[in-house]
Amino acid sequence: FTGVFLAVAAAAQDASVDERAILLEFYESTGGHAWNENYGWAQRLPNVCEWHGVICDKEEQQQQQDDNGGSVTGLKLNANFLTGRTPASLWKLPSLTFLDVSY
Repeated sequence: FTGVFLAVAAAAQDASVDERAILLEFYESTGGHAWNENYGWAQRLPNVCEWHGVICDKEEQQQQQDDNGGSVTGLKLNANFLTGRTPASLWKLPSLTFLDVSY
């Protein structure tokens, strides 16, 4: 029964934890270590809303008192030399409405 408990506990975690994991997967799969600007991503700062190019819902961010910030609504990473493939998990970000990865 321990395995069942762990699965339920993981599913009950804050959605921002899932967003963080998705963003880290995006960082790794697009060569984040070689990006022109990767502040917050490389350091794995707790609040993803402080990461370079991450746009969060400001109202929700102000309402939350924890370190995770608000919901990710956009990524503005233009001219940042991204390479590789965008992982399918990126499209699971529930509030993502804006993505700019142009050169």
